[in-house]
Amino acid sequence: MNIRSACVGTVILLAGVLQLGAAELSCSGVLGNSGGQGPALLRHGQGSARGLGLAADRFGCLWDRAGKGVLIRCTPDGRMVARYRIPDREDHYRDRIAIAGDRVVLLLRGELWTLPLDAPADSEATSLGIQAEALAPTTVKGRVLVGDHQGLTWIDPASGAKEAAGPGYKGIQDIDVASDGTIYATAEWKIHAVRDGKDLADGWPKPAPGEKPQLIDGFWYSHGWHSTIKRHDASLAPAPGVVLGGNSGSFIGHVDESPDIVNGRGMLHLADGEWAVGGFSGGICLLGWDGGKRQFALLRRIGAVPEASALGLDGQGRVTLGYGWWNWSDTPDAPLREGPGTSGGRLHQLAPLGGGRFASTGIQYGDQPRIGVGKPEQWRFVASQEQKITVPGDVSGVAAVPGKDDITLIAVTRAGKATGFALAPDGGFRGVVGEVALTTAVPAPAAWTSLAVDPQGRLLAAADGQILIFERAGEAWQETRRWRTWSDAPADGFGAAVWIQVDGDRLWVADRDRHRVLCFPLAGGKPLASFGTIDQRGDDLGHLDAPQMLAPNGDRCVVHDAGNQRLIKLILH
Repeated sequence: MNIRSACVGTVILLAGVLQLGAAELSCSGVLGNSGGQGPALLRHGQGSARGLGLAADRFGCLWDRAGKGVLIRCTPDGRMVARYRIPDREDHYRDRIAIAGDRVVLLLRGELWTLPLDAPADSEATSLGIQAEALAPTTVKGRVLVGDHQGLTWIDPASGAKEAAGPGYKGIQDIDVASDGTIYATAEWKIHAVRDGKDLADGWPKPAPGEKPQLIDGFWYSHGWHSTIKRHDASLAPAPGVVLGGNSGSFIGHVDESPDIVNGRGMLHLADGEWAVGGFSGGICLLGWDGGKRQFALLRRIGAVPEASALGLDGQGRVTLGYGWWNWSDTPDAPLREGPGTSGGRLHQLAPLGGGRFASTGIQYGDQPRIGVGKPEQWRFVASQEQKITVPGDVSGVAAVPGKDDITLIAVTRAGKATGFALAPDGGFRGVVGEVALTTAVPAPAAWTSLAVDPQGRLLAAADGQILIFERAGEAWQETRRWRTWSDAPADGFGAAVWIQVDGDRLWVADRDRHRVLCFPLAGGKPLASFGTIDQRGDDLGHLDAPQMLAPNGDRCVVHDAGNQRLIKLILH
């Protein structure tokens, strides 16, 4: 099946459609996973890990790390070929991948590991027992080039044979090999040239133009934050400088950014003329070179959506993850569009503010608290530690409760501890409300997943597979009702965990363990419609696997199909 043509904006009525009343809920395609469905789905490891910089084998497949302890092999059109196990060890800069002959070679936190190209899926890499500080992405005659402070060395990964290649460098970061055999070693941000085992002195060393410099087709390509790619000629003069991303360098103006790249770990010029760049966290982007503009353009995204702590859908059909967005009509391999304003940050559940705007708490640069407000194409952090806010890292649900003159943004942790922040109607920050008391009936829920607000101003919470309804009680909130079933039938009840959101007079529920999404009338009663086959996980376009966060708007809803690491677009009609 041609995944791209199968999922472009077409309503697909499949086995997953369940008509419960007068409405139907059907799949309109996939976003975020370039494999689309079935065995072609990309599946990353759990937990983020930095990319290795890409390698391509003789069959045209691309290799990179994708999450902790996982190496993936995929086709340039985004389909998964195989997944392998590698050690969960990481150096934040020097880890690298290369392919020498019939072997994949990995540098992982100072040690070389290998895997045969014909290894069965789920095979585990083995150690070569060789320590190194840098690995060249370019290989020659089945050998890899490694380096450390003692020297540069050619290694045959099949036999373990070694041959000295040049001097060592203190603080060595990267190495590469030119087509004429010249070795370039980057150490302490200076590039040294080595030929016939000796340093070249004529104008060398030279300042490195950026991170991970590679000499490809006579030009140097290097990387920086804001998905910046720089292009320099062989003498390291700008040609023209920045060709993708947000750091202007020698170029004054704007070129696209990519939330998938962030800070590239390496590049390849593919046989069909396209380029591939390995992202900071293992995603791969395919690029096209525009010779007239002398810039790269984003073409496709090879990757998945292993996590979606934030998810929003506006009235125009734009789907946001808080750091980038897609159009409703986009294909599974469409690149994320930039959503500037949250670089280096992660937002929690997105609370609709109306007018296509959202608000949420979040964390930036590892542990710095933030409150973000914005639309898919533009976000801004309206509060940080400078405003003396505190945001726990384990926030699971966020809701925006409208008041007479302001909005109270309530964030709840997985354990049920809630904190409030006051926002102006335009989203500006007004102050910290402090702890918000959510008084529950007995037993108190243990695992909270999400919040929502209905048109009457009541607060809804999902916890322990139940939906709790709260009414205001002065400055606090009092639970007035909870439910998880709507009849005595075995199918008419939730599993152990659900996620919720309210839009208009409808309540949308992702029922994780029963692998379905349901749409209820807020007034109560049976669901209007359901999608997914109850108690059956699957990876085609009619099934879900552990759906979690979801975002409705009108008759559309997008859900994070977490077990399949993709977003599913649903239409109620």
